[in-house]
Amino acid sequence: MTKPKASRRLRSREQARQELAHYEEKEVDAVLLPASAGRPTARLSRNLEKLVQSRADEKSMSQLCDSELRAFGRRRTSHSRAVCHGLLRSYVRLLADWGRQSRAVAAAFDQELQPGTAVRVAGVAPSSPDSDEQDSPAIVEGLEPGTGRCVVSLPSGERLAVRPELLRPLAGEIPWSLASKDFSSV
Repeated sequence: MTKPKASRRLRSREQARQELAHYEEKEVDAVLLPASAGRPTARLSRNLEKLVQSRADEKSMSQLCDSELRAFGRRRTSHSRAVCHGLLRSYVRLLADWGRQSRAVAAAFDQELQPGTAVRVAGVAPSSPDSDEQDSPAIVEGLEPGTGRCVVSLPSGERLAVRPELLRPLAGEIPWSLASKDFSSV
């Protein structure tokens, strides 16, 4: 059953309920008013027949509507489940493709900040006052456990733990005495 069909069934059920309420109201009026009030008995019996018929119509319409709504709900649930599975499958494929494509970049990034790598640390002023550079040169000593920060040694001997995004690897020679230090055991 499609949604428009379900909507039509709901409207039909509502009309049957309204008709039943109408004839029940007429029956109540007939019971409350005495027979001598000028109401013909043929009319009353016809209204009673219509009331019985409208009850039967309302009951059958409600049962039909309820069964079709349950069927619609089951199909909707299975359809929703299929849509969720399809979206999850697409999302996992997207992540897998993204991981495959970024593997080379991740490997290069891992090699970039190995112990002994010469870097510049953004936001740390160089130790020599006559330097034109805004960032201080340093050498990566290793990673700080648990935080993911890189431990670097500045030319002054000071050690800092900084976020990797603040480091810019340098190409070429390391210009100070830390270049001879062995970082392989760090």
